[in-house]
Amino acid sequence: MKYLNQLLSEVVKDKLFFRSMLSIALPLALQNLIQSGLNMIDTLMIGRLGETEIAAVALSNQVFFLLVLILFGITSGASVFASQYWGSRDIKGLRESLSLSLLLAGGAGLLFTSGAVFFPRFILSIYSKDPEVIRLGSSYLRIVGMSYLATSVTFSYAASLRSTGRVKLTTAVSGISIAINTGLNFLLIFGIGPFPALGVRGAAIATVIARAAETIVLITFIYRNRYPSALSLDDLLHISRAYIRKYFQTSIPVILNEIFWSFGITAINLVFARISTEAMASFSISDTISKLFMIFFFGTSGACAVMVGNRIGAGEESRAVYYAHAYAILAPALGLLMGIILFPLSSLLPLLFNISADAKAGVTSILRVLAFFMPFKIFNWHMIVGILRSGGDTRYSLYMEAGGIWLIAVPAAVLTGLVFHLPLMVIYAALSVEEIVKFTFGFSRLKSGKWLKNVIS
Repeated sequence: MKYLNQLLSEVVKDKLFFRSMLSIALPLALQNLIQSGLNMIDTLMIGRLGETEIAAVALSNQVFFLLVLILFGITSGASVFASQYWGSRDIKGLRESLSLSLLLAGGAGLLFTSGAVFFPRFILSIYSKDPEVIRLGSSYLRIVGMSYLATSVTFSYAASLRSTGRVKLTTAVSGISIAINTGLNFLLIFGIGPFPALGVRGAAIATVIARAAETIVLITFIYRNRYPSALSLDDLLHISRAYIRKYFQTSIPVILNEIFWSFGITAINLVFARISTEAMASFSISDTISKLFMIFFFGTSGACAVMVGNRIGAGEESRAVYYAHAYAILAPALGLLMGIILFPLSSLLPLLFNISADAKAGVTSILRVLAFFMPFKIFNWHMIVGILRSGGDTRYSLYMEAGGIWLIAVPAAVLTGLVFHLPLMVIYAALSVEEIVKFTFGFSRLKSGKWLKNVIS
């Protein structure tokens, strides 16, 4: 406790730490605010059509959710190397990490596009037995799947830019994307002026156009300004076997982490979908709202990864440890503050949606439980994404994440939701117990110092 008090006092006075954190965290938070705002606008617009439409799009987006988490695993694994390469100013290594990331992410994007375009009904039938949800969802998924390759390319470049501290560009490009998507949503969902009212298909078309524009603008700026991430064809074709071997040794746990976690979240979504379409709508809306309240922490966890990884790459390990401990103190404190803000708003936010009274009550109950677990959730987020991964301790982060969701969260959701048929608040509270367990293991690992590994040496 004496050490924590001393460290907290030192961090509060450290202007350089806060300046470095905010210079990275604020653009990243703004970027995620834009993205979450886009999701909120999509949900609000589609929500005007009804609960069935919300459920159809929410279930269809589970495919995109799986892809994003796999992409996050691929690019996070590359970022472990990229941030440390940038710390030592090794441009060749930085480009090598981006090249392999692009090839792997592009392959994943093409695979998911094939599934979404050719087998949408089969995929959605895994989640729901409601024929109307499957019909509407299939029409959405078949179109929106065409955006997955562009998303894969954007993910790879954005992760590389983030590792070098260049986050303002990706934020600006995301702003362009949401402007295009929001405008086209309004025109194509409801049919304004000469545009036809296409409903959920209109939302899908808007997404495809916005994602394509986002990718084109991002790549154009990177190459026009000759950023370190501007690859040549030679970079893509000549990736050393030594790097490929190192990448997979470090990154396979990250990719498996995201796969296990994504399938765990999919299983939890499946539980809510099997309870009822109304329960799925409540969970989907709560998830969208919760992301808005955690926007700033997307930024701070990203800043943590960059700052810790750069210092390890530069050989300043004591500074890396200091940064890690500083974030471990600040994260749960800010999470507690956010939980206090969220709790009273939990009964007001559902009023924004055109859903039944029971669905609104479900959203409120889930958000109140989330408010309680917020400090633990935010600590774990920074620990896994910001500290363990940037420190090269990817195997331990896999054990923490996969163990938490598959040994605690999924069984708790199945038992409380499908076996005992308990209220939504109890179901969500039971599956959230994993956050407390992960907090315990994460804090212990941080104290041990075993998380710090230089992967480029």
